[in-house]
Amino acid sequence: MTEEKEQAQLLKWFKMQYPYVRFNGNLRGIKLTIGQAKKLKAMQDKRGHPDMMFYKHFDDGINHYIGLAIELKRTGTKLIKNDGGFYSTNKAHRLEQLSYLNDLSKQGWCVCFCVGFEEAKKVIEEYMSNEYGYTITKVDDEFFGLLETYGLHKR
Repeated sequence: MTEEKEQAQLLKWFKMQYPYVRFNGNLRGIKLTIGQAKKLKAMQDKRGHPDMMFYKHFDDGINHYIGLAIELKRTGTKLIKNDGGFYSTNKAHRLEQLSYLNDLSKQGWCVCFCVGFEEAKKVIEEYMSNEYGYTITKVDDEFFGLLETYGLHKR
């Protein structure tokens, strides 16, 4: 299944589970005419914007976030090598995504890469239930390890 189909499936599930929570999905990756692509590019700030953003405050007394931002990768994608580097045919794009997530993290967002529908669903469920659990912690640890690997700064 493609990343776009997994994202559509995830957002459909999300709408049914959390009908009153605002969110948006990134339109990048869909097929557009050249004219449409130019218009879309003119309305966006920079490359690397996360695939999905969920606008719900999180506060469990220890962790405080203004929302959840997820960069989704399709099921089966390998993100992190044993040496801490990226598995990627387009390392520059992954670094742009990582940089964007880093910027959001500094502004108080919970941010993560998720591989596939199931992992993203688990992260969303934990976040929405205000239970800062294993999944979000694991993803944050991997994410922040990558920030250090590539010379970016933690929040």
